[in-house]
Amino acid sequence: MRTGMCEFCGKVWDPMDHTWFCHHVEPFSVHDPDNGVTYEYDDEWVACSICNVLVLTRNKKALALRTAEHHPGRVPGNLRDLYRVAEMMHTAFFERWQHSHPLHSRRECLINMPNVQ
Repeated sequence: MRTGMCEFCGKVWDPMDHTWFCHHVEPFSVHDPDNGVTYEYDDEWVACSICNVLVLTRNKKALALRTAEHHPGRVPGNLRDLYRVAEMMHTAFFERWQHSHPLHSRRECLINMPNVQ
């Protein structure tokens, strides 16, 4: 939540757009046995309106595909690997998902976002 971007697709946060949501989870890590990397994740996740709908409907496949397609490290030929990692991340996310709310309605979720005083 410290990046000013959607935690799922990377869309840049616009402080004038009040359709963003904050999703709370227990902090977690995911180990990728294929590359030996362990990824650490925080307890608050910001989601743009599209990713929020995918989270609320638990459309894990579409969410993983959106994450993989918009990943900054995407190059021709690595979509399948990015999708696999996104699936692992989202599985752990949904196991620890506690609650959500509109981002603008809860000040504590906004304080780490850019341009918020």
